[in-house]
Amino acid sequence: MTHRTWSLPLLLLSCFTGVAGVMGCSEEGEGSHASPPPSVALSAERLRDFAWGEVAMDANEQFAVIAEAVPGFGGLYMDQGQAVVFLTDPNTVEKAKVMLEPVLARMLAWGRDPAVPFEMPEFRFEQGRYDWNELYRWYETIGDVFSVPGVVLRDIDETKNRIRIGVSTEEARRQVEKYVTTAGLPVEACVIENVEPVRFTSDTLRDRWWPPVAGLQVSTPRMAHSGCTLGWNANHFVLGRGFLTASHCTDTQGGTEGTTFYQSQGWLPFDFVGTEAHDAPYYTGADCPSGRRCRRSDVAFVRYDTTRTTGRLGKMAMPLARCQLPQTSCGLDIIQNTTFLYQVANSTLPSALLAGIDVDRMGRTTGQMHGPLTYTCIDTDVAGDNFHLKCQYVIATRAAGGDSGGPVFVRHGTTSNVDAVGITWGATDELAYFSLLWDGENEMGGSGAISLQ
Repeated sequence: MTHRTWSLPLLLLSCFTGVAGVMGCSEEGEGSHASPPPSVALSAERLRDFAWGEVAMDANEQFAVIAEAVPGFGGLYMDQGQAVVFLTDPNTVEKAKVMLEPVLARMLAWGRDPAVPFEMPEFRFEQGRYDWNELYRWYETIGDVFSVPGVVLRDIDETKNRIRIGVSTEEARRQVEKYVTTAGLPVEACVIENVEPVRFTSDTLRDRWWPPVAGLQVSTPRMAHSGCTLGWNANHFVLGRGFLTASHCTDTQGGTEGTTFYQSQGWLPFDFVGTEAHDAPYYTGADCPSGRRCRRSDVAFVRYDTTRTTGRLGKMAMPLARCQLPQTSCGLDIIQNTTFLYQVANSTLPSALLAGIDVDRMGRTTGQMHGPLTYTCIDTDVAGDNFHLKCQYVIATRAAGGDSGGPVFVRHGTTSNVDAVGITWGATDELAYFSLLWDGENEMGGSGAISLQ
C-alpha cells in the first residue's frame, strides 16, 4: 500500500488530521452527522491562508477541508469560465463567496500566464442536496462495491453533488442498486451510469527523435509492432536519470523485472535507451476491493543507459497542432528544433486540479489533445484483468493505442511553459484516463523522490 507524505503548514496539520478522522466509514443513516471536534473547524482566515496547489492532497481531501470551513459545501467545479458551487443552504451564499474567492484564486494560479492579469471568475451557486462530508462518508462506505461484477468506477462527482458509480452491464446496475440500499445510502444520492470499461492504450509506433524528450514513442522487444509514449524525463534521487512511462508498458505490469526500452519499431542496438528500474508492485487488502490488485498509479521509471543518452530533462516535444473534440486525433509533426520545446515549470499537485480546467495530454499516436478535466479522483477497474487503480483523473478528450505513458500537463497560457500533472494510461470513448505524477512519485519513494527540472 502506498504511504503518502504530507507537507501541510504546522498550523493546519491538526485541523486536517481531524478532517480525515471525520471522513471515515460510518453506519449512520441519511441526514446524520458526526460532530467534528472544535480543532477541525477552519476559520475564514485559516482557509484563506491555506497553500492551495502546494499541499499534497487529492481532490476529495481538499474539498473536505473546504467543507469544514464552508457549512453546506457540496462541491466546486469550473463551467465555461464560471466557478460553480453547490450549497445546501442558499442563505450562506455571501459567506461562502467571501471564503472561497481566495481559495479559487490560489487553485487557478497554476497554469496561468503570469504576464496576463488575473480576473476572478464569476461564481454561480446552485442548490445542493448533500454536503461534502455526507458524500465522502458514503463514498468510503461503498469501497467494496467493486465486488459486484461489472462495476467499472466509483467517484464523488462534484459536478452533480452525488456519488457516481459506473457499470458496464444492466445486471451490474441492478446489483449495485441493491448494494447501495443494503449499505444504507439513499438511492437518490447515487448516480449509476452505464460506462465503457477502461482499457490500457498501447499498440502502435511512430518515428524516432534523438535525444529523447517527453511525448515521443518508446517500445520494448515484447511490443514488436506496438509501443507506448515517453512520459517525463526525470532524475530519481537514488536511481539517477531516466524517464517515466506507464507501468503496463513494461513486460510485467507491477514489479521491477528489468524491461529494456528502445526508441524504434523493434530493438536495434543503436536505439536502446534504458532499462526499467522501478515499478511498484500491486497490493491487496487494506482499502483494495476484494479480488483486486491495487495501485494509485500506472507509472514506472526507466533508467537511461548513460553511455547512450540521458534524454533532455525538463523538455517536451512541441507539435505543430493542438486539438480537441470533436477531433479524435491531431497531427504528429513536431518542431525538431531545440529552441521550440515545451519547458517544465512546475510539477502540479492534485490540490490544484479542479474539475472543468483545461488539461493537455500528448501521445505518439494522437498527438497533443486537450479538454476539460471531467472527473477527479475516481477509483476504477481496468478491463480484461483484476487491476484496480485508485484516485485516477479523466480528461474529456481522446486517447488511442500507443498513447499510454504520455505526459499530461497544464499550459501557461500561450507560453512554452507547462506544469507537469500526470501520465496517460487508458481510454474509453472520448475520455482519457491518467495517473497523477504525485502518486507515481509517492510509489517511487515519496515526495521529492523525482525531479523533472
